[in-house]
Amino acid sequence: MHRPATFAALLGLTRAASAIGDFWIQNDFCARVKGASDEAPVTYEDPATKVTSIHGTVDGRKACLHHCLTYTATQAIVAGLGARALGIRIHPAAAAAALAISFGTHYTADRRVPGKGDPGELHLMHVRVLAAGPELREVYRLAA
Repeated sequence: MHRPATFAALLGLTRAASAIGDFWIQNDFCARVKGASDEAPVTYEDPATKVTSIHGTVDGRKACLHHCLTYTATQAIVAGLGARALGIRIHPAAAAAALAISFGTHYTADRRVPGKGDPGELHLMHVRVLAAGPELREVYRLAA
């Protein structure tokens, strides 16, 4: 298999695994608490017991760590099985490096503090895209 085809196949497998890890594997507790901090605590109500609890930085880090471990494990399993099925050979060190980068960036993104970002930055980016040419606007539309 040619390198571009290998890259495309592995990208498709890891993106599919990302969706599985984020939407099917991640539990409700991790999804709600992973961004908690002492400055912006998260109140969680267990859907089964209806018990309410408040979570800060320590619980947020633990929930995010748990989620990122299951997310990265899902990527490893899906990409590994998919690559094997497609006959793609992946060097173990390259796979480990890619998964470590995925873990680190996902953890960093999920540990953001809700409400602490500047939504104006996103608005300015959106305005720049809309001011761009029609090709870039189409890419933005398809990605949204």
